[in-house]
Amino acid sequence: MRKVFRLFDPPLGSPSGIGLHTEVAQEELLRVAKILRYLEKNDIDVRRANLTTKPRAFLDNPELLDKLTEEGDGVLPALYDEEELLLSGRYPTNEEVAEWYDLPLLKKRLPDLTEEDYEMLEEEARLWGSCGSGSCAGCSGCG
Repeated sequence: MRKVFRLFDPPLGSPSGIGLHTEVAQEELLRVAKILRYLEKNDIDVRRANLTTKPRAFLDNPELLDKLTEEGDGVLPALYDEEELLLSGRYPTNEEVAEWYDLPLLKKRLPDLTEEDYEMLEEEARLWGSCGSGSCAGCSGCG
């Protein structure tokens, strides 16, 4: 059976969150984007949703909805494999992902994104109304 990486993000201005205005957020979200691409290239089924762009995915996960209701949005981001909650309240480290998905090379080095991957993320941010310029004009809600 193929492994699944299901990531539920807090509200972000675009599906990946690239385009947020803080440098720290950009660095973390770029690291997460690199992990996701690495997983996809290693035959892991990656599914990502955030409250802004894919709220239906949250409705389809009753366990996460209960957790959000009881504990608030501080439980996000939340990471599940096929069934089990692996982590909530922060993004996983490279080491954690490497261990959970048996990818020892990920512990040593996070591969860079390709030029095509960067272009895709930049286009996504442009289409969703990035606030990377310091303006929230057109932004769908990054906080």
